[in-house]
Amino acid sequence: MSGSPASRKPAREQTPRPRGFSSRAWCFCVGHRQPVTEEARAAHDTFYYYRGPRLEAVRHGDWKLQIASAAKKDDAFQPKLYNLRTDIGEAKDVAAANPDVVKKLESLVAAMKDDLGVDGAAKGSRELGKVKDARPLIDKDGKIRPGFEPMT
Repeated sequence: MSGSPASRKPAREQTPRPRGFSSRAWCFCVGHRQPVTEEARAAHDTFYYYRGPRLEAVRHGDWKLQIASAAKKDDAFQPKLYNLRTDIGEAKDVAAANPDVVKKLESLVAAMKDDLGVDGAAKGSRELGKVKDARPLIDKDGKIRPGFEPMT
């Protein structure tokens, strides 16, 4: 072998990327880290909580605004705001003390109404997938469906 250990690259940097892997996914697999851009970070700052086609809450940064009851559809439900940094269990509603945060999160909800919808499908949603003759992989008697047995 030639060269000092410091001049040689680790094996993971020499591993060729298999066909079909995006460069981002491949970097994750082999341990490389790509710098996170502000655009990528912003895309992950907001999270929408859906139950089926119904939006129940939106989280942005440390704040989560619950806009619908998880148990039932209730038109009289008042939005609840939680600071997840200080109240991870969502025990204390702080909406009255933070009206600006509530307004900001409600604007995110309004923007999502035209994209994926808030209470049903909108122009940005795709049709629900359906499987013809759907069957479970494991039947009630515990028998595994042919073609899905564990590999030995």
